[in-house]
Amino acid sequence: VEMSHDCSEHGGGGVGGIFQTLEELDFDRGPWTIASNGDYPSIMKYLNKGGEPNLRDSAGYTALHYSARNGHENISRALVDHGAHVNAQTKAGLSTPLHRAALNGCHLVVKLLLDNNADVCMQDSDGKTALHKAVEGNWPEVCKLLIAHEPKCTEISDKNLKLPRNLTHDDVDHSEVYKLLNWR
Repeated sequence: VEMSHDCSEHGGGGVGGIFQTLEELDFDRGPWTIASNGDYPSIMKYLNKGGEPNLRDSAGYTALHYSARNGHENISRALVDHGAHVNAQTKAGLSTPLHRAALNGCHLVVKLLLDNNADVCMQDSDGKTALHKAVEGNWPEVCKLLIAHEPKCTEISDKNLKLPRNLTHDDVDHSEVYKLLNWR
């Protein structure tokens, strides 16, 4: 009986197989997973051993993008304290940690980033600012923080020529976000 050593015949690869690409393994072992999962002791160990706070994954995201998106204020603070760039942009989408935090309503992280000179007026590849993202997510507290920090962000149009106040939907027209942006 001849035995095949082709892994694809035994479920070791291909569709449904259990394997990770080198890129996936790097991601799992890098600071991005630690930051995304909110593992404070591990991020401190990484940083205290001289780990690079601005290391990017294959899409250009830093650990700060992941911690900001998930609302991990303590990890975001540790990264910023160790030199993470608050205005780092991803490769294709040009998203910043502030965009990610604003979209997900992570107001403590938004405040931290603003306190560390995050640029409220930076636009992503769609021309959207963090305020556009906060409006899309219907996060009034985040909108208030952003507007208080930089009032002119209310007048920046995206690539579709929409101001943040133009993004409110019919079902939220009476929301606090709508009232906040259309007070004039």
